[in-house]
Amino acid sequence: MDNHHALHRLNALHLKYHGKAESGKYFYYFLSITQLLTATSIPLLAIYNPEHPRPLLNGALGASIVVLQGIEQLFRPHRRWTENRFAARKLESEKHRYLERVGQYRDMGDEERRQTLAEWTENFAERRNNEWAYAMSQSDQRDKSNKKTPK
Repeated sequence: MDNHHALHRLNALHLKYHGKAESGKYFYYFLSITQLLTATSIPLLAIYNPEHPRPLLNGALGASIVVLQGIEQLFRPHRRWTENRFAARKLESEKHRYLERVGQYRDMGDEERRQTLAEWTENFAERRNNEWAYAMSQSDQRDKSNKKTPK
C-alpha cells in the first residue's frame, strides 16, 4: 500500500465525512423517533384516563413536537447525513481506484499517480468547502430578507 501524504489526506477526509454522516444519521433518528413517541403519547394519555384529562401535559407534549420539528428544520440532519455519506463514499471510491490502478490512474507511474491523487483530493476538499460557504451565504441572505420590515 502506498504511504504518502495525499493518501493520508484522503483517509483523513474520509474519516471526517464518515463520522459526520454517522452522527447526522443518529441525530436524525433521535429527532424522528422522539417526535413519533411524543405524538403517539398524546392520544394514549387521553384514552388512559378520560375522566381526568391532562390538558397541560398534552399541550406540553404537542408543543415539544413543534420544537423538535423546528430543530429538524434548522439543522436538517437528514440532508447533512446524506451529503456527508455521499462525500465519504466518493472518497472511498477514489481511494480504491488509486490503489487498484484503474480509471484515471491506469497508465500512470507512481509519482504521477501520487500527484493526481493529491490534486483530486485537494480539489474535492475545496469543492466541499465552497459548497458549504455558498450554502451559508444563501442562508444568511434568507435570514436578512426575512428580517426586513415592511414599509
